[in-house]
Amino acid sequence: MSLDDIEELSQNISDFLIEAKDANNVDVISHHVTGPFLRSKRLLSGSRSGCYSIYSMVDNSREPIQIRAREMFQTPVNTFTFSVDPKEIFIPGDRPGMLFSVHSPFEGVNPFERGIFMKIGRIYKLYVRMEKQILLPLPYKTNCMNYTEEWLKNNRSGPRTKKMCIHKCLLEASVKCFNCSASLIFYPNNARICSYDEVHTNCSERERLFKCSSNCKDDCVKIKYYFEVQERYEREYENPIETMEEAGLVKVEVYLDSLEIIRLQHRPQFRDVELFSYIGGFLGIWLGVSLVEVMDLLEALLRVFTYVFRKRRNPA
Repeated sequence: MSLDDIEELSQNISDFLIEAKDANNVDVISHHVTGPFLRSKRLLSGSRSGCYSIYSMVDNSREPIQIRAREMFQTPVNTFTFSVDPKEIFIPGDRPGMLFSVHSPFEGVNPFERGIFMKIGRIYKLYVRMEKQILLPLPYKTNCMNYTEEWLKNNRSGPRTKKMCIHKCLLEASVKCFNCSASLIFYPNNARICSYDEVHTNCSERERLFKCSSNCKDDCVKIKYYFEVQERYEREYENPIETMEEAGLVKVEVYLDSLEIIRLQHRPQFRDVELFSYIGGFLGIWLGVSLVEVMDLLEALLRVFTYVFRKRRNPA
């Protein structure tokens, strides 16, 4: 299926996502939902589905959305209600449900790879915590790249993570070679989606174009997301005569598990002051002298010089 087929045959986003609120009870559907994006169950082939993203900032000129956390009591930062109509299932016998994933706003993902399968009639609570890793650029071995600085230099455009840098290279190579975009590419684009046969055709410039990804260095700031999932069956949902399962509803609540972010930072093995201290320490070991002894030696030499100078001026 192409992206046009997905848009025509699948549920409309307004029918699928019937409610989305942030921590301030503000609706986010009209301003922060993008898509659909085509995703495949397998790397190059398999069935395809249309996925939507909320708060996505991939190839976007805006800064990420920020919501003030509440410290007094734990409330969800986002609450979503999805309508998964069992009648929309194409293959008889398939279980109705949806795939949900939490990730960086600067990256596109495939929920088939690391998404959570959510069943109708359930409420899911996701407790998210974050970890930040800070690397060092050249001349250190980590040799990272500050993608935010590059994004600003490029007039607030382009990838902001290594993963999206690689996918942008793949997109350029795919369009150059096949005049279409392979379904495994997550970088936003308007190119036609390649068929299975097209991505297996030979391309004379394939190797040269795909080497572009070797220029995508590690991010100087990596943010990883970890989350725990709590699943609960909910019988009633605002309608006492109809269960959530009968209505085909799925409710998702996203919480910040901790307001603290674990920070792992690489730093130079020797700073300027530390390097001076180490050199002084090694010189002291090799020469067997200390700074006090050096000053005593200079004082003794000065006295000898003064004595000799006076002797020459006033010979006995």
